[in-house]
Amino acid sequence: MQLDENTVMAYLFDVSGPFAEGEVAMQGGDRLYLYSDGVIEWPNQEGELFGEERFFQRLDDLRGAALDEACRQVYASVREFAGGGVQQDDLTLLGIEFLES
Repeated sequence: MQLDENTVMAYLFDVSGPFAEGEVAMQGGDRLYLYSDGVIEWPNQEGELFGEERFFQRLDDLRGAALDEACRQVYASVREFAGGGVQQDDLTLLGIEFLES
């Protein structure tokens, strides 16, 4: 897989299925986001899930933000989307940014 400066990478690991193995060479400035299913499966008042598409779009929108700020803003976006609903699952997001060597 070739990455360029316009690539946002995010992976969801499903512990119930088989795993594909692969390698990706990370470059300085690349980011890797690891997240729990609670991020994308958080429902709003109407029962609609936050979803992968909304999550990936939000990460893309925050591409220029500092890593810690991007993570905070994603968290805030999920909470806002939920509209004050009761938290029923964990909300875990880990952002890793690779630095120039």
